[in-house]
Amino acid sequence: MTLPFFPLELCEAVIDHCHDIRPSLSACSLVSRSWLPRSRSHLFASGITLTANNIRTFCSLMDSQYCTMAPFIRSSVIFLIRVSSFLQLESLLKTVEQAFISNRLRISSITLVCIPHQLLHTSQLVALASTLTSLSLIGTLWYDEKESFSLKARRILDFVISFPSLETLEIGYETPGRIVPYTPLVSVSDCPRLSLPRLKRLQLGDIPYNAFLPWFLVPGAVDFPNLRFLSFFMGHTTLNVEPHLIQELLDRICAPTVETLSFWYLWESLPDLDLGAFKELRSLELYACSGDKSYYTKLPELISTVPTLGRVPLTVSVSEDSAFEPPAIDGVQWNP
Repeated sequence: MTLPFFPLELCEAVIDHCHDIRPSLSACSLVSRSWLPRSRSHLFASGITLTANNIRTFCSLMDSQYCTMAPFIRSSVIFLIRVSSFLQLESLLKTVEQAFISNRLRISSITLVCIPHQLLHTSQLVALASTLTSLSLIGTLWYDEKESFSLKARRILDFVISFPSLETLEIGYETPGRIVPYTPLVSVSDCPRLSLPRLKRLQLGDIPYNAFLPWFLVPGAVDFPNLRFLSFFMGHTTLNVEPHLIQELLDRICAPTVETLSFWYLWESLPDLDLGAFKELRSLELYACSGDKSYYTKLPELISTVPTLGRVPLTVSVSEDSAFEPPAIDGVQWNP
């Protein structure tokens, strides 16, 4: 006797009702093949964190003929810290890449932590370009007499342009204890063209801005037509960024479309910036994580540069400080 099929919506409602009862979810996953995806989505996270300690185990599981988790993996953090040698690190990364590619994982989000920039230009992760929408690159750039910080930045951007479907991009390469002075680019003939038509969120961590931003500012090198959110973090020293580079980036690339602008500072005061070119700015976030609150005196002047006439109110958020009393400014709402 053939039993009637329940509507998929009803089946998923039953599974969702058991979302925090693991034995019931396990039972649901065995009802039929159509019940498996929804049940697994509650039983297991869609993201995996891979380290030097568990990469081999993960790859062994993926190679098993009984493995069922591959279709459900959507995001990954590859965290390779305290690896004994560069060759071992390279081997681990290649092992992960092969597992991703051979199992045809449809990864939409990847975070690479402590992956040397030298490995990016040979990385096979570019095979995920058709599905990847979120990329985070977090690590350290060390001084090297053979390669300038500007060329290191160029290598990283060359890797980024391999993923044209990105909607979120984070770059967070620090240079501990190293001041990177601004040096104009000698040649821009082979400048990477950073065309990311779907990019909505750009987060720039405590990077050597003096090395990265000149590549962004080459005429015609950057195309972010849908950029809505921009975040800067300048934590260790403002000597790694020339204010005029930030101003040019804001005016030429961000002002036409950005709706939310965020600045994070440590130990240093806010530089003088003019936000008059912004057309769609709705939210301004200003955070200084230090005991020095002198930068508050600059806030009214900075905010007054934002055109507010005939627009929705500008929402301004600042660091928590009970001693700060937001001034009344036309067209501005302070976020408590």
